[in-house]
Amino acid sequence: MIDLKSLFKKLVSLIRSRLDLLVAGKTAGLILVSIVYSSAQNFAPIGAEWHFEKRFAFRGDVDYVKIICNDTILINGKLCQRLEKINNIICNNRPDVEYVFSNGDSVFLYDWRLKDFGLMYVFNADLNESWTIKFMGANQILDSINVYVDSISAMNINGHALRALHVTYSQNVNNYEYTSQSTILEKIGDLIYMFNWNANGELICDGDYPTGINCYSDSQIGFFNWNPMQDCDHVTVSSKESMISPVKMMFREEDDQLVVHSQEENFMHLHITNSQGQFLYKSSGFSRQHQVDISHFVSGMYFVQVHDNNKVILSKSFVKR
Repeated sequence: MIDLKSLFKKLVSLIRSRLDLLVAGKTAGLILVSIVYSSAQNFAPIGAEWHFEKRFAFRGDVDYVKIICNDTILINGKLCQRLEKINNIICNNRPDVEYVFSNGDSVFLYDWRLKDFGLMYVFNADLNESWTIKFMGANQILDSINVYVDSISAMNINGHALRALHVTYSQNVNNYEYTSQSTILEKIGDLIYMFNWNANGELICDGDYPTGINCYSDSQIGFFNWNPMQDCDHVTVSSKESMISPVKMMFREEDDQLVVHSQEENFMHLHITNSQGQFLYKSSGFSRQHQVDISHFVSGMYFVQVHDNNKVILSKSFVKR
């Protein structure tokens, strides 16, 4: 006897997959089949969710991007995870739905403009190794960004010891090399943004840009919040008077000093947490300027918040090599 309910679900999934690809402008040469997820998946299992914070150039607003893995489909013979973005980052110039598949410790991303898969992450890369991410850049010209492994450590997330690659992204734009640092965590991905392509950030686009992961959850690792002081979908809207923050932060790599300076005489508190959400430093309070020696911090990504009257007035991240 035919199970009409099951058949209907598969048909809906197939139609949704085809619509995704039509919106992205790619239908030719693809074999699409909706497949029920059953086996274990190292990266992006069904139901996995990421929340990333995003901010805006020339504005003090804070928003978030949610990415959820909600289906699997077959593309060109590869079983892919369907990643849907909610509140997508416009300046990232990527579609609302992405497709990835894993092969061992490597993750491959389907680029609908190149009509091919390319390397996204290499979780087992060794120190001083690198890989290249290829994508279609401005004016439909093939572009690339190189990812170099500067150091390697381990992060404990809910009892899971995950390999952390502390990397430098390098991108050549008009004969100038733009670089930025981040951390790529096994099974979770880049801790600034999953698709962290633009090494020169808001210099490319004066719009929204990612500033770091808020939360992650799946059935294997569980739920983890990198900043327990706020919700995963934390949003703030600035007034015109507060569009430009009076507080500035600078990390001096040459002497491992973190310097926070305020243009106003306010009594503030400084908090520093690591990528596991653990508090490493809390200031007793300061007004104009505060300096922290972080030479004893291990290599990795850190999150800084400055509070004034229980209100967050600065939230930034930095990478210590």
